[in-house]
Amino acid sequence: AYYINYTLNRLKKNPQLARKANHLRRKKARELPATLTAKQWENIKEYFGNRCAYCGEKSNLEQDHFIPLNKGGEYTVNNIIPACKHCNCSKREKRFEEWYPQSDEYSKKREKKILKYLGYTNGKQQLKII
Repeated sequence: AYYINYTLNRLKKNPQLARKANHLRRKKARELPATLTAKQWENIKEYFGNRCAYCGEKSNLEQDHFIPLNKGGEYTVNNIIPACKHCNCSKREKRFEEWYPQSDEYSKKREKKILKYLGYTNGKQQLKII
């Protein structure tokens, strides 16, 4: 929590730094596939019961890149899951396997559901043809 607050305060005090970080993120996003539709997003939320895939919270759902953009994650149905603001901010740019098991919100049941939805078998994603 300290790191997140420190970073947010730093960006608020330095708008130029915030603009540069935002520009780099948008540039990276433009270079990756981005095919998620509104209907797919609604289906994803429905699959997870309109709750955060990580903790089960029901409000403030955001689109989380399961594989972060800076690690090659796409904006597609194969890489987006619902996350509450708390979990999404807590995860930041970490990989699922390094963040979630150490998270206070960890649940083996939810982990299995996430991996099943994304088509992971033996640590590898079996991509959907959509």
